[in-house]
Order: sequence, then structure tokens, then C-alpha cells
Amino acid sequence: MKMELRFNNTDIQTIEDGSMTVCGYVNKTETKSNMLGRNQKFKEVIKRGAWQRAIDNAKEIHFLAEHDNSKILASTRNDSLELREDDQGLYMTATISPTSYGKDYYQLIKDGILQNMSFGFRAVKDAWRNMGTHFERTVNELELFEVSVVRDPAYSNSTISARGIDVVEDIEIPNIQEVKEVKDMNKKALIEKKNDLLRKLEDIAETIEVEARGLTNDEETKTTKLKSDIEKLTKKIGGKEEINMIEVLGASDTIVEKRGFEAFIKGHYNSEEYRAITTSASPGQLIVPTTISDMIVQKIQEEAPLFAMANVIQTTGNIEILRETALGDAYWTAEMEALTTSDFAMEKIQLQQKRLASGIQFSQQLVNDSAFDVVSYAVSLLGRRLGLALEKAILVGTGGTTQMKGVLNEVLPSTSVVETTAVGAIGTDDILGAYTSMKVVFVKGSVFVMNRKTFAQISKLKNANNDYYLVDFKEAVGYTMLGLPILISDSMPDIAHGAKPIVLMNPQLAYTVAIKKGIEMKHIANDSTQALQGGQLLVSDIYVDGVVHNADALRILTVKSA
Repeated sequence: MKMELRFNNTDIQTIEDGSMTVCGYVNKTETKSNMLGRNQKFKEVIKRGAWQRAIDNAKEIHFLAEHDNSKILASTRNDSLELREDDQGLYMTATISPTSYGKDYYQLIKDGILQNMSFGFRAVKDAWRNMGTHFERTVNELELFEVSVVRDPAYSNSTISARGIDVVEDIEIPNIQEVKEVKDMNKKALIEKKNDLLRKLEDIAETIEVEARGLTNDEETKTTKLKSDIEKLTKKIGGKEEINMIEVLGASDTIVEKRGFEAFIKGHYNSEEYRAITTSASPGQLIVPTTISDMIVQKIQEEAPLFAMANVIQTTGNIEILRETALGDAYWTAEMEALTTSDFAMEKIQLQQKRLASGIQFSQQLVNDSAFDVVSYAVSLLGRRLGLALEKAILVGTGGTTQMKGVLNEVLPSTSVVETTAVGAIGTDDILGAYTSMKVVFVKGSVFVMNRKTFAQISKLKNANNDYYLVDFKEAVGYTMLGLPILISDSMPDIAHGAKPIVLMNPQLAYTVAIKKGIEMKHIANDSTQALQGGQLLVSDIYVDGVVHNADALRILTVKSA
């Protein structure tokens, strides 16, 4: 795996608190690097959000001296290295271990001899543009391996270095000319091209079908002729080049839809980009195109893990599902004897479309700022708000005509509710009781849900040897209890008499969410309130409903009252 190195020359500073602590920016997001590359020159920009995703996904990241793996100064492994992305970029705070070389490098930083930063990374998702005299690379996602204190920066806005800029000069810049030509095509041309290719593929299938009907039953003759026909007709559509073009066109659709959505946010209703993604919606209204809608749903799932794990049904209207109220028994019977089914019962539950909405207010200056990625900002903020609202509704929604019904407000059978032994408190036996009362088939895929205060109390439960043992931490999973993940939600109540502070549930098997396809948006820029404030309002809504469909995959731990 090839690692790229980048250098930056912003000042790294020491913190005079008695510890060998240094801090500074490793990289400023949305800022172009110095010119990179030896043969083909390029500048590079790290997009906002890429650093935080890299930090969240990394197992461990080291702070090194001169990118030398034998000279580790600090590490996220023991929290001596802290990395975070703020509104400016990737910020580092490191408490250097007091090794001999650690003391030397701290002194060099303190004396101002070493002032620059560097980082080693691998680009996961990037995009290139031909600027004529050079290329521009935009890194949307990356894998961060380490940060280093160095001497020779490649970005003009950062703080530490590496073994030499030659490491990054051999990057192969892709041939983007054909892709650029396709991207510049308008939506109509893209659709016509795709339809033309699909018609050719349909002709192939029809021709083979017609010719196959006229063949004899001789299997060898049939196979030989069909193979020959397929080879001829494949050449007819241009083989791999045409097939690759379909993939390029699909990627280009994403770009067209993003540009059209940006035009919508900016109120450019007469622009070609906006018209390309609009059907019958009136100006100022839009059914969000698939690409943007998928991005918002992905963000919702990141913010609402219960929603992401639930049984999600996409529908165009109301839908009915069945819920078991009594399973019944099996019977041995004589042939033709009637079965007894009176103890088996199902009930219909209608999931209706209930509106969930969120609004974003932009200043006119922000909308007009060409350097600001208004689409990514809108997608991120809307997805986060809608996700948090969905997560809360799944847990504590009150139901009725206006919102989903959450698990804590559902009328559940007595087997799904486990009461604590002690009054006003939760013990280990209570948690074990909820866990062991659930059928094994439902345990796999289940999660514990509680708020942070409850988690703090539960994590301190001890065994007979006075050891903490109930809560564990597993890499790539996070905190677990009895081997199951723990989800922390502020929507859950605290431990109190009669409260329901812990939920054990298998979201996929316990809860169904029906979501209407299509996120709709309205752009409000011309009303008096927005005009006086010098801003614009973007209102988004989706239609969803949810309900517990299988109480056996759900356990509610209730705190006993006096």
C-alpha cells in the first residue's frame, strides 16, 4: 500500500504547563497546497469532513519525528496524541513521551528550529481537474496513518515534515479528458446516450431469441451458433468501450444532479443545471434527485444507528403490516380433522405517512460564496437533524397522527418488560434477567440502548472480587455489554422510580419503519422575513412512520417503584 507524504509550514507551538505538550494545525481544509509533482504538476485540497472521518475510522495514529517509525513521540493508542477537525482543519495536541529523543525533539520545537508539520496518508476518494497549466486534486476521503514534525513543508499553512517531497512526485494523474468531456454534456445528451446504449442491448437480446427459435435440437450446433452471434453483436456495440461509457455516464449523473441541487439552493431556477433535475415541480420546489437523496439518507443512518438497523420499507403511500399477538401451538391430528386456531392471533397495523421536516437558514453571503460547498453543508446538516429526530422517535415517539410510536410508549406484553429487583436501582442480575429472557434467535443483532448517565452507572458495577466487569470495549465495535453493542442516546430517560432507562432490542426484527421515497424541498428566498434578514430558507421534509412489529425481539428494563 503506497503512502503519500505532505508537508506544511504553520507554526507548531509548545504549551508551558510543565508537560512536554505541543499543538498546531497539521493541515487547513479547503486550502490549496503548494505545487506538487515532478513531471505533471498539481495542487491539492483536502475537503472539509475528510479528516474527521479518517480519525473516526483509524485504529491508531502516531506522532513521529521526521516520519521515522522508530521515533514515536505520541500516539492515539494511549491518548497522548489528540486529533480533531475543526472549522479550520486538522488540529493536533500531543504530549511527547519523555524518551531521550522525545526530549530532544521537544526542545527543538520549543526553540523554534522545527516548526513544520507533515502527514502520511492514502487517498480513498479523490477527483481531478485539468486547469490547463496544472491539475487540481480534491481529496474527499482519506486514510490517515501518521503525523510528523519536520522541516520542509509542501502545504503553506501547516506545521511539521518527512523524508522528502520526492515521495509524492510520482503520483499518477489519471487521464481525465474523456471523463471531462462527458461531464460537460448536458442532462438531455446524457439521457439520449444511455437510452441509445440500452436500445442496442435490447436488440442483442431480441436477435438472439429470434435466431434461437429457428435452431435444431442439436445442442452442439445451438451452442456454437449462439456463441458466434453473441461475439458478433458484442462487437456491434463497441465492446468494452461502450460498456465503460455507461459507467462514466452514471458518474456524470451524480455531478449533474449535484450542480442542479446547488442551483436550486441558490435560487437559479432558470439555469440549465436546475432544469436538468426538475420535472413538474414549480420553481422553488424540488423532489430531491436520487443521488442527493441517497447522500441525505446515508447521513441520517450515520446519526441514527437504530434507524439504520431497523426493518426499513420504502413505499409510496400507507402500508399495512402484520404483528403476532399470540403464536399458538402445533397439534397432532387425524387426517381431515379440523385444526384449532383460536389461540393464534395476528393484528394489522397501518403505517401512515407522517411528515418529518427540518429547515436551514442561509445568509446571502454564504450562498454566494463560491468557495463554500453549499450542497455538502445542506446534506450534512439536514441528514444530522432528520437522523436525530428519527432516532428519538424510534425510542420515545408518542404516536398518534403526527409522529412515529417509540418502543418506550408501545403497549407491550408482560414478557417484554423486565422489572428491577431493587427499588430505584439497577443491578447486574436485572440486566442478566433481561438478556436471558430473550430468545437466542433474537439476541444476535441486538443492542443495548441507554443514555450517558445510565451508562456511567452501569459501567461501574462490580463482581464479588470488586472488579469492573460488565462493560467492555471492543475495537471496531465500541462499548459492549454481555457481548452486545451499547448505543448511547440522550433520548433515553435516567434511572428513576418507574422509569425505563435500558432497552435491549434487535432493531431489524423488532421495529419496522416505512419511509416514503423521495425527499422534498422548498426554497424560500422572497418572503418579507427572509428579505429583511438578508437570507434564504431551505425546508426539507420526508414522510415516515414506525412501529414495533415483534415484541419478542425487545426487552424493556423498568426500574421498580416503592
